[in-house]
Amino acid sequence: MIRGFCSSSRSLSHVGKNPVIIPPSTQIVHSLNELKLSVKGPLGEESVALSPFVQLKQTENDIKVSVQDTKIPMQRSMWGLTRTLVQNAVTGVTEGFRVNVRLVGVGYRAAIEGDNIHLKLGFSHPVIMQIPQGVKAETPAPNKIILSGSNKHHVTAFAAAIRHWRKPEPYNGKGIFINDETIQRKDKR
Repeated sequence: MIRGFCSSSRSLSHVGKNPVIIPPSTQIVHSLNELKLSVKGPLGEESVALSPFVQLKQTENDIKVSVQDTKIPMQRSMWGLTRTLVQNAVTGVTEGFRVNVRLVGVGYRAAIEGDNIHLKLGFSHPVIMQIPQGVKAETPAPNKIILSGSNKHHVTAFAAAIRHWRKPEPYNGKGIFINDETIQRKDKR
């Protein structure tokens, strides 16, 4: 078999086999009839939708995720995904998720007023974005925004929406950067 871009052999992920450790401050509620898992912790409550073929086995310290038939590709892929979603829910309600957004450019500024973020990004008008429910935003410096929340998807999606206004460009190195993102600079020839 000839492979296109990779010379290594194909290997399967075994993420689904790892148990999800439950901290003592977290409560797990699993309802079989609704196919939903709810996780309650000090930072709030998150829920994970489950597929009908996914099975959860809960002990006092952890949850093990399994599927009915591991030979079906759809069930194998949902196995690892479901385990990761449960892990993200547990981490979100205990520790939370945090994303740092940096504004790099002359005159790029951010300010929070009420439930909105006001961004000055070199346009003739300020960009005003409403902060979604469940996401907390703060600006410790005019060119830095810290987003936090218990749902990883909501926090990172809002960071991506902010980044969409000025994606990093390689010639001047200006733009909106998420976490420790860097960009390879090009010559201005």
